[in-house]
Amino acid sequence: MTPKKSTSALRKKLDLLYENFSREEYLQGDPLGALDRTLPWEDLEVLSFILAGLSYGRVENIYRSYRSVLARLQTLGIGDTGRGLSKWLEATPLGDQKKLLDRALKGWVHRLNSSGDLRDVILILGRARKNHGSLAETFFFGFADQPDLSPPPKQMLVAFCARLNALAPPFKKTGTQNSATAWKGTGASWFFASPDQGSTCKRLLMWLRWMSRKDSIDIGLWIEKFPERLLQENLFWPVDTHIHQWALKEGITARKSANWAFVEELTLWAKQICPEDPVRYDFVLCQSSMRRFRGKA
Repeated sequence: MTPKKSTSALRKKLDLLYENFSREEYLQGDPLGALDRTLPWEDLEVLSFILAGLSYGRVENIYRSYRSVLARLQTLGIGDTGRGLSKWLEATPLGDQKKLLDRALKGWVHRLNSSGDLRDVILILGRARKNHGSLAETFFFGFADQPDLSPPPKQMLVAFCARLNALAPPFKKTGTQNSATAWKGTGASWFFASPDQGSTCKRLLMWLRWMSRKDSIDIGLWIEKFPERLLQENLFWPVDTHIHQWALKEGITARKSANWAFVEELTLWAKQICPEDPVRYDFVLCQSSMRRFRGKA
């Protein structure tokens, strides 16, 4: 589909948004602003995944739910911003982890997610780190030793999600067991939604952006340890309602709904204007759109 505006005109508009909004002061309006960037590398990797998984709905509610997680983890001897979570997962026997997390997270809920969902996600992330050394190595597993093959990024996403889902604990969700009508959560697999199911993978793609880009907004955590595997040029654009509506307005897409096909379409368009960094404008466009939505701009 041919955009209503020329590619060069849209690039100028997006560059202006980047100049205006790609600043730390706007992090307070984004989930990423809740993350303590002074944490050790290992804790940042795990906690950022949890935060990204909770990043849907109003940002105020995301902050509240994430901070509630951190407060509850303190009962396990973990620091107030999550410091020490990775060491706790390494040092605590798996059987004890379930029992202790159930106790610490009891009553926690975030929109569609229950304490059982969160417990299982934490256990899965711990198992992935134990098996592969880090979530980055879990993501690159099977591809890192084959640089010349240049596996399609989608293939890496599918494999990553399948790998994490395969580590799901073999026990039932807890939720609120005493009530037959109580919502028991989405299950951990909801946090590892795969593109082969048509999902937009919004939260996963956003997390990969955080890990693989480095500027005043994104932390570029993986760049520090794996510079030779930089994924920035292969990232897919995380899409939500705001981005989809913008793409419709600009004539970039004619798709009536946001799905994986739209993700690929928008990313392909973005690579035309910034091939080395196709998701460069994700944060600033989201900030601009949300501010207009809330009547702040």
